[in-house]
Amino acid sequence: FSSHPQYGEQFSASEVERYLPSNETEILNYLASGVVRGVGPATAEKLVARFGIETLQVLESEPEKLTAIKGMTARRAQEISAAFNEQMGLRRVMEFLAHYDLP
Repeated sequence: FSSHPQYGEQFSASEVERYLPSNETEILNYLASGVVRGVGPATAEKLVARFGIETLQVLESEPEKLTAIKGMTARRAQEISAAFNEQMGLRRVMEFLAHYDLP
């Protein structure tokens, strides 16, 4: 903890590690949070209901499978996959840079 002159006692951390969700509930919550452009709570539910624990793998490398979901066009599937991969790319860069203690 640290003390801020205006806001008082605050939690502080010197390092944070983020992990990808590892079960269906975590995957659903992760996707429903809006972190992936084009995926809201309703789409997240459909994705996890259809693909379960494999949802993130499908989003990353098998977007054509997304068209199995009613109303999902090939174009939308590609857009969602691209948004997911963009998010993963940013995550990987941040993880890489975290090891170098950059200011």
